[in-house]
Amino acid sequence: MTHKEKIPKQIGMARLLKCEGIQDVTKIKYVNNYKALIQFSKDSSADKLMQNEKLIEKGFHFTKTFETGISYGIVRNIDLEFTKEEIFESISSKINIINVKRLNKRGGNGWEPSEVVRVGFEGPTLPTHIFIDDIRSEVEKYVHPVTQCSHCWRFGHHLKICPRNQIVCPKCGDNHANCATTDYKCVNCKGSHMALAKVCPVYLKEKNIRELMSEYNCSYKRALTLYVPPSPLPQSYQTGHHEETELADDNTSTHVYAPTPGTYAQVVKTSAQIHQNINQTPQKAEKTQKNRKSKKNKKRHNENEEWIGASESDEHTYSSRDSQSKEDNQKNTEKRGRFINMLRDLIVKLKDVIFSNELTGDKKLSTSVKILFDWVLITAIKYLSDWPFFKTILSVNG
Repeated sequence: MTHKEKIPKQIGMARLLKCEGIQDVTKIKYVNNYKALIQFSKDSSADKLMQNEKLIEKGFHFTKTFETGISYGIVRNIDLEFTKEEIFESISSKINIINVKRLNKRGGNGWEPSEVVRVGFEGPTLPTHIFIDDIRSEVEKYVHPVTQCSHCWRFGHHLKICPRNQIVCPKCGDNHANCATTDYKCVNCKGSHMALAKVCPVYLKEKNIRELMSEYNCSYKRALTLYVPPSPLPQSYQTGHHEETELADDNTSTHVYAPTPGTYAQVVKTSAQIHQNINQTPQKAEKTQKNRKSKKNKKRHNENEEWIGASESDEHTYSSRDSQSKEDNQKNTEKRGRFINMLRDLIVKLKDVIFSNELTGDKKLSTSVKILFDWVLITAIKYLSDWPFFKTILSVNG
């Protein structure tokens, strides 16, 4: 239950519900002065409250915690000269239209009207199109903006309904309006940035939750159950040692080894062989020495080629291993993302069945079991097909 003005407290709320014949109330929890959660023991009593015309005329708005009473979409390229009332009278849809609001945009002089109009539809279903004076116009999903209080700088509410009495500094987080410090501290995540920074992890979480609300057309509470926090970076990426290790591996893999010089035994042996030919004539001795030098140069050249070839082979091996490792990491990331998306779809389907008012308890159980069995079967087939054993069988049969 929400209202633009402050809602009654315990005694006033009890009298209000009693006057309208609302029963089976088990708990009332006040979120703030403008919002309260009412728990019923029977769904019929909750439906009776949501359909009470007198309370709706007084400005009260009712929504079930896991359902959206109104689905919002946007329509673009609406002329600025038309008023909200004229737009409301001009549009028509198969789904009942609750309200129309023209959105604002930032301009040179602050906020100014835009050509985008937000349309509220009754129920949790968003139509794909509407008709504006019998002309078809596409409806896009509306993503709720992240609200941030300018008093305490927390997310999820604005200044009017802020539950805190003391003002908070957006720079240092202390209890004063503002200061000139450059040592920032966020009041939401305790990070070294201002509370207004768009890189704040809490802000990014709230933004992702609102994107889930728009994608699955669900309430904030349900989107919170679907939210998957991002995985933290490995320790090697955080400390910076990973880059140094890779650099060292690259240097090692690309190093070209020079051939080792001849040993002392080889030198002595060569000299002895030369001295054995002293008794030969000078011409023969000179010719023999040239032949030996030529053979030695050829041998040394062959050794150089062997070393360089071995080094190039090592380099190619290391580079191929690195590329293969990167490809494996990318494939694992893609598989994990696909599995998370499939798991989200399963959760949404199960919650739709469990919280459905049109199904009985036995029907909910049988439908949930069938959905779960089909999901497990599809997932098993999809991931078992990547195993080498099954790939071999499929290649033989194919």
